[in-house]
Amino acid sequence: MNELARSYREAAPDEEERTPRRTKQTSKASASRSDTRERLLGAAIELFGSRGFDATSMKDIANEVGIKAPAVYNHYKSKEELLAGAVTEALSAFNDAIAAADSSGAAPLERLQSIITAHILYQINHSRIAQANDRLLESGILSKLDPSVRHKVKGMMREHLDRLTNIVEAIPSPVTGSPPEARLTALAIITMCDNVLNWYRPSGSYTPEKICKHFYRLAQSMLLGRTSALES
Repeated sequence: MNELARSYREAAPDEEERTPRRTKQTSKASASRSDTRERLLGAAIELFGSRGFDATSMKDIANEVGIKAPAVYNHYKSKEELLAGAVTEALSAFNDAIAAADSSGAAPLERLQSIITAHILYQINHSRIAQANDRLLESGILSKLDPSVRHKVKGMMREHLDRLTNIVEAIPSPVTGSPPEARLTALAIITMCDNVLNWYRPSGSYTPEKICKHFYRLAQSMLLGRTSALES
């Protein structure tokens, strides 16, 4: 090896020294990119939900996050793609919270109480995102989505309803021995929990714990009759 080559080799850091530095820099960049994507999704849900999809520009979303508008396109190719990501992310977070609270091995009434509690607490603890996403889904926004994404979103929306319907079906009526219109009852329970944000106030007299317990009693009365629910 000539002297010039040797001097370059000796001056250069070993591969083991270089790799950790590159990995650390890459990890920081990936974390920053992931954080920006999450903030974009949150801003998109809130702005699309409050202003409407057509009235919200990519610049509006960029301003909310604190980046320049062209930078949004580093993460999402179009406003429609951002919408799809925002809606699926919000639904996924909700479904994950419900699934985490549910235990398939528990008694049906225990599962019912756990799911009602998880639903109400999610609405209260994530009120801005929950309200915005509810408004967004009620606005007919699904028509803006690609058919394949629309199909996925509808499936995600059914996930909670299917879970609750199965639980209701496992709770027979003490009078007839069969559940009363399981899917319709499940829809009523979901609507009741969804609408808690229409009147709930953190400074009000109804605490989240009290609301959860009362709503569970109401759901019981739908399934077991008022007397049985009050006695349980």
